[in-house]
Amino acid sequence: MLDRGIVRALSSESIGGAMSNEREAPASAGSKTDEYEPLITLIRVLLVSDVRLCRDGLVWGLSAGGRLQVVAAVDQPIAALERLEASRAEVMLVDMSMTSAKELIHAVRVAHSGTFIVAFTVGMEDGAVLECIEAGAHGYVSRNGTVDDLTTTVESVVRGEARCPPRLAATLFRRVAALANANDGTTAFLALTQRERQIVKLLEEGLSNREIASRLGIELATAKNHVHNILEKLHVQRRSQIRSRLNWRPNGDPVPA
Repeated sequence: MLDRGIVRALSSESIGGAMSNEREAPASAGSKTDEYEPLITLIRVLLVSDVRLCRDGLVWGLSAGGRLQVVAAVDQPIAALERLEASRAEVMLVDMSMTSAKELIHAVRVAHSGTFIVAFTVGMEDGAVLECIEAGAHGYVSRNGTVDDLTTTVESVVRGEARCPPRLAATLFRRVAALANANDGTTAFLALTQRERQIVKLLEEGLSNREIASRLGIELATAKNHVHNILEKLHVQRRSQIRSRLNWRPNGDPVPA
């Protein structure tokens, strides 16, 4: 029989060796643990396009990228509105080639204001892009864009950013300035008295002070005084500047805000 001391020594060495091997064994290159595995939250998107080839291709392409999760893909605006809340989508992708695309975007902005909207297959013209933005889209991808462009745009709008080429940025600045000018012109027109508004329209007809006085049955001096007040209120120096200041329509009414 083996001496009990030897047995105990062998047992201790065997256990210690096993424990040593477990500590020193290198981790497998492909192994993952809950402690170190990164938690990746994919952005949930709802795709709307009435072209099946486009819809199926984008579902495959966006999913393959590993950054977005297509939770639903539908071909009708009504179906999109129905699925939007149930799918808990963060972003809705809208094919702008659909006839009711702009109406869908507007409806989503009203009913689901927390949902981001990205339009795709947008025309290259500035007007087409502006239509998208004015409808309520947070971002867009042109017809020449790639699946990666669409993915990047989605990620940008979720972060609260807007991807905008320099040329389009210049167009947007001009558009904002035009809207501000239209609003300013309407405000200026409303600041005029009823009599001054009458005289403004007569000035636009090309009438002189004397002709205005005759048309309205007032003194020439009174007509001159009204014209002077109008120029001061509109912050212009000449009659010829009144039209541009008030942004007149052909019917003689100022452009509304």
